[in-house]
Amino acid sequence: VSAKKVPYCDAPTDLSADIGPVTTTLSWVDTVSTSWEVTVQPEGSGLPSGNGETVSDTTYDANTNIGVTQEFYVRALCPDNVNFSPWAGPFVFGDYKPLELTGLNADVIANGVGDASVSAPQDIDGTGYAYLSEDFKVQETDADLSFGLPANGVLPSPNTDGLEYNFASYDANNSLRIETAGVEETITLPAGYPSEKIYLLTTSGSGSASISGDINFSDNTSQTFTSVTVPDWYYSTALPVAISGMGRISTFDNVIQNPFNNPRIYELELSIDNANQTKTITSIDITKDSGGVVNIFAI
Repeated sequence: VSAKKVPYCDAPTDLSADIGPVTTTLSWVDTVSTSWEVTVQPEGSGLPSGNGETVSDTTYDANTNIGVTQEFYVRALCPDNVNFSPWAGPFVFGDYKPLELTGLNADVIANGVGDASVSAPQDIDGTGYAYLSEDFKVQETDADLSFGLPANGVLPSPNTDGLEYNFASYDANNSLRIETAGVEETITLPAGYPSEKIYLLTTSGSGSASISGDINFSDNTSQTFTSVTVPDWYYSTALPVAISGMGRISTFDNVIQNPFNNPRIYELELSIDNANQTKTITSIDITKDSGGVVNIFAI
């Protein structure tokens, strides 16, 4: 004969984390107890083996560690002031994390040495202009560029501490490019995460564009977004600018242009509904509704 012991009181519920650049406020719901123990530890550490830190409120301030994903557990001191509830958790929280993407369909960034039309066979705007990397040269003897996209492919956001984007290899497809209105393309995330927000590194060539789509989750549900504007790669500041003034090149004749503070790539923020924030994102369907040539580089 075996039995499962009934807990002395229920565990807290609705664990969450409000992440700031320095401090992350952890919270939970418990309307019965007045004291709790909290344990914050590296992701995947497992059920706490000892006591946590005692708090008398249903919030706890933890350090935001840039580039580190953590988890927290919380348990209640039962009303008898002797026994504890089971641990609730783990609730995983952390800094912004660049996501691996599959489904990119165009190479629009010239890099290395040689003809731009070879290293960037597609363009940003439908008229033959592409971005270029800092390491691009037409001839090996050409002077090094003082502008361009970062050669290592890593772009820190100038708008949000800790947020950075990883471009796909400049030697391969590095953009989800959608030129025709009504066409839907899908970005797949092989290692997605439950998220509060996602950020798209994006631009539109030959005029601003409007996109819509679905964020898909591992439980086969989805969240729709509609009528989101992607600004033109010149001059517009409708969204936070992630990078500007990195120049462009004509894939027809290898002429490099570097106009002041142009072209640009933007940072597009999409919020995940509260009900979906515990679900793992598996893919994002994106449809161009109207306007210019849409390019999405990183998430």
